[in-house]
Amino acid sequence: MRRTLTSFLLLVALLFGYDKTLACTAAVVAPKASKEGGTTLWKNRDSSRFRTVVRYYTTDKYNYTGVINSENPDGGILCGVNEVGFGIINTATRNLPANKELKGTGKRSPFMRDALIQCATIDEFEAFLRKYKRGYKFTTNIGVGDANGGAAFFEIWGDGYRRYDVDKSEKGYDIRSNFSFAGDMERLGTSRRRYDAMMEQIGNKRKFSAKDFYKYSCSYYVAGKGDALKDDNKLYNHRYETVPHRSTVGSFTIVCGKHPRILISMGYPAACPAIPVWVEAKEQIPECLSGTASHLLGRKFVKAAYIKDGVIKSRGKKKGRYYLNKELVRAALRVKTNIPFPEEMPKDIAKFNQKADKAYKKHERRVESLLTRF
Repeated sequence: MRRTLTSFLLLVALLFGYDKTLACTAAVVAPKASKEGGTTLWKNRDSSRFRTVVRYYTTDKYNYTGVINSENPDGGILCGVNEVGFGIINTATRNLPANKELKGTGKRSPFMRDALIQCATIDEFEAFLRKYKRGYKFTTNIGVGDANGGAAFFEIWGDGYRRYDVDKSEKGYDIRSNFSFAGDMERLGTSRRRYDAMMEQIGNKRKFSAKDFYKYSCSYYVAGKGDALKDDNKLYNHRYETVPHRSTVGSFTIVCGKHPRILISMGYPAACPAIPVWVEAKEQIPECLSGTASHLLGRKFVKAAYIKDGVIKSRGKKKGRYYLNKELVRAALRVKTNIPFPEEMPKDIAKFNQKADKAYKKHERRVESLLTRF
């Protein structure tokens, strides 16, 4: 009886209880659909852990640049790309099989870090995956790309996986939120809404730049309805209908290939500008990304942008219900800060980073000014 009840509660949680840490949206774009000249990976990250920074790491095999949780710097990476152009992102998923008899890790961040250290190609990643001992809690969608033009999603669970070669697909891109096509399609939760919103926005678009994906992280498009910023109806956070949420803490677009690089909005994207880093730059990373400035600005903005409007029940617990302050968000999106994202790293990277930090500080002052008005 106890086992039956536990199984039932787990099923209810999977059906209705997508936690705010599970609201990420991601894309893999093959070179033929990328304006960047190489495979492009995008992740709109949602989490309660917003303290993230960018770091460069040297290893015994491949050096890499990655986004990490600054409160657990040795715990792995949240996304990254190595010096030979192999990149990796992920989203959590809850509709894949779970064999509870499996012994092994359920943690994804160390797995992605080790993949960056060991792998140069997608095929090498698949071999690495096959040998990696995974526990039943290890369920994720992994997006990978390499310098040879390889582009793929892997839907991974404890004792299995399914590979989707995006570079061999007709359209050349693929999207994931927090469900997997290899899983139970009756258990999609609210994440299907964000998948549909992305597919509708993309429409017949054939080519994507890194900055296109930053714009998707700033888009409040609702599937079947259009841009929610253009109407007066309340946009409630708990419905998880748009790519950005109250729990969004960053937008990361990786370009794999000869000059591996990442375009990063560290914090809430509508408030935080997109700033580039190159693996070739090594430890030379803009201060706003290697320190706390940008993610703290994002956190401050979120507190003003989402207004509490009662409570709801989720997974048997009461939590606040919030709606979006559309006027504030529209004003923030009018604060334009366009930092270049060239294919090759600028020759004077120190000077480039100084200009990027200066542009960020100007942007920060303008957003802070908005926060005093709304």
